Amino acid sequence: MPQERVLIQQCLSGNQDAYRRLIEPHQDFVFRVALSVLGNGEEAEEAAQDAFVRAYRGLGSFSGKVPFQAWMYRIAVRTALNVRRRRRLFERLAPPAWFAGLASPETEAPDVRFAKKDARIRLRAIIDRLPAKLHEVVVLTYMQELACGEISAILNIPEGTVKSRLYRAREKLQKQIEKQGLAHWPK
Repeated sequence: MPQERVLIQQCLSGNQDAYRRLIEPHQDFVFRVALSVLGNGEEAEEAAQDAFVRAYRGLGSFSGKVPFQAWMYRIAVRTALNVRRRRRLFERLAPPAWFAGLASPETEAPDVRFAKKDARIRLRAIIDRLPAKLHEVVVLTYMQELACGEISAILNIPEGTVKSRLYRAREKLQKQIEKQGLAHWPK
């Protein structure tokens, strides 16, 4: 559409209002595409916003060989698939059940608090025996409660590396926890 070309040129010249006018007719479409991939309205809304940000950043690469809506469709699908991938990875990397049992409220019976304190000490010893690269991501993730992106920035490594180290660390921890009988402490 010739009007879209004019708006794209205005966007590339720095006119942000032109970008708003360019994407406005496509907002519902992009949301529906993301929703069809994700099946969750909140995630679809986030993915749609992400897709528009990516489109804005990549506007200079839009060749015009395909309609703008088709170009947006591809960006929306890729963005939604990335959100779905991250969700699945997050579910795999979520703190395991044995980690949730570390808390020891003051209202618990003394013997239960003692058992949990002993389990925490033993778990900490297992964590401390991890190789340094795995140890640091476990500590930053579960003890400092940082997100993978934050850890990536702190350690100056790609986020994917953080996630793979965390995954390997959890596998090693799980084996050691089962080996030492810590998998079933009092709740």
